[in-house]
Amino acid sequence: MTQPQTPLTSPPVRYMPAAEIERRAARLLSEYEQQRGTIDVPPVPIDEIVELHLKLTLEITHLSERLAIPGVLGALYREQRCISIDASLDPNTHPAQEGRYRFTLAHEVGHWQLHRSIGGVTLLELATEQISAEQRERTHQRIELQANLFASCLLMPRRLVRAVWREMRGTDGPFCIDETAKRSGYFTMRAILRSTLGSERDADDVLLERFSRPFAQRFHVSGEAMRIRLEQLGLVVRPQTVSNAL
Repeated sequence: MTQPQTPLTSPPVRYMPAAEIERRAARLLSEYEQQRGTIDVPPVPIDEIVELHLKLTLEITHLSERLAIPGVLGALYREQRCISIDASLDPNTHPAQEGRYRFTLAHEVGHWQLHRSIGGVTLLELATEQISAEQRERTHQRIELQANLFASCLLMPRRLVRAVWREMRGTDGPFCIDETAKRSGYFTMRAILRSTLGSERDADDVLLERFSRPFAQRFHVSGEAMRIRLEQLGLVVRPQTVSNAL
C-alpha cells in the first residue's frame, strides 16, 4: 500500500529471482530465531517478528476509511516504522480472517524488507512518480508479487512445510492428481465445479485448496495461500492433461 509524497524521476524496481526472495525471507526468520529460539513447529509468530524483532509498530485501524480507498487491507508507513492493518481482518473480532490477517501482515513485512528504499527512493513515493500509467502498473505489479512471495516464504518456510508434509502424508513424495484421484471421484467433482464456478475461479484451485486445508490450519494461513506454497515447493502437482478424464 502506498501514500503519495513528492513527484520524482522514475526509479527502476529491479527484478528479483524467487530464490533470492526466499533467501531473504529465510534470513529474516533465522535472525529472529537467533534471538528468540528455533521455530520447530508452525505457525510462524509473525506478530512477534514485526514488533519484537523488527521493532515496527503494528496498528489495527479502519484503514479503508482513513485512506478513502475501498478494499485496502494493509499499509506500510516507512518513516513512522508502522504497519497498519484494516480492522476487517482483526483476528480478535473476526477469527475467520486470521489467515488473511497473517498474510497481509507478512506482505507488509515483505515491503519493509524488500522495498522500503529503492535506489534512494522510498516505496511510498512511487505512487506519485511522473511516469506513464502502464509503467506505474508494471512497477506496482512487480512490487506486489515480490511482497506476496516473501510473505509466503516467511509464513510457510520450506523446512517447516516439508516437515509437516512428511508428518501428515508419511512421505516426501508429491501429491498428484492421477488415476487414484480419478477413481476417488476427483474429476467428477471437478466437472461439477467447472459448471458452477464459471470463469471466476479455476475448479482445480478450489479442489486443491480443499486438499491443502489441513496444512493451512497448521500454518494459520488460508487454503489458497497454502495451496500456492505447496505448488511452489513441488509437493502438489497438477496433471499435464485432463482432457480424457472428463
